Amino acid sequence: MATTHIGTHDPQSVKLWSQKLSNEVLKATKIAPLIGKSSNSIIQLYNETHKSAGDSVTFSLLVNLFGDGVTQGETLEGNEEALQFMNDRLVINELLHAARVANNDSIDQQRILPNLRKKAKEGLVRWYANRLSIMFFLQVCGYTARTISIDGREVYIKPVYYGFNEIMAPSSERIIRPDGKTKDEDLTDKAKHSFSLKLIDEAVKQAKLANPQISPVHVNGDDVYVLYLHPTQVMQLRTNTETGEWLDIQKSVYATSRAKNPIFDGSLGMYNGVVLREAIHVTHGVKFTLCIKTQ
Repeated sequence: MATTHIGTHDPQSVKLWSQKLSNEVLKATKIAPLIGKSSNSIIQLYNETHKSAGDSVTFSLLVNLFGDGVTQGETLEGNEEALQFMNDRLVINELLHAARVANNDSIDQQRILPNLRKKAKEGLVRWYANRLSIMFFLQVCGYTARTISIDGREVYIKPVYYGFNEIMAPSSERIIRPDGKTKDEDLTDKAKHSFSLKLIDEAVKQAKLANPQISPVHVNGDDVYVLYLHPTQVMQLRTNTETGEWLDIQKSVYATSRAKNPIFDGSLGMYNGVVLREAIHVTHGVKFTLCIKTQ
């Protein structure tokens, strides 16, 4: 009787390797602490297309109820409020990459000590983690320039970089600049235009007063926001000589380190209810009249 064997390099054995790779990618990316399946997650993971066909995902955000309500002597029935939703749709597509290596029995593998397949997997984990991070920050920063610097290379931004959904520039009410400036290219004075805690205070105020409000996430009974900073902005905060700037952030590290929540893992600290995190893929500004980046 003949027996069917599935070899190591058989296409049917790739699925488990691919699934394990995906899990490691999610753990390796800088935005991993924000990803979750609950409505309290900043980045919500939808996996409906894993179970059924479809090339897009539509998700709904519930608008806050604003009805008057009723009191004594008034009838509740007939005065109920209808739920209102704001819908958005994301197109999905596949993104593949591979590293070509010789198999374990080849002379190429015999000539070196490292396992080539293992090294290829490690390289792909870093590649996918970086690409996922790039996609995220291109979208949330509203980066509409045509090119971006990645690993020292100037790259033309194609759909495989921004995740197949067109990038939308932020509205003017969502941009906070120092010293009353209205254009990114006008931020040229390092003494006046460096990043400071005042900008965080202004961002928190705008988030709370926005309509609809930019909702914080709930962590151990507290409402917190999360802010990602470019390494240059982190350096500007660290070297700020004004009393209380970096100290206000650092003294909260000890309190937040006790919180059992991944949002705080690897954070710089917290200020004014904002968890500060660092990521190299936070984008630069974009010139007002041209789709080119600023320095």
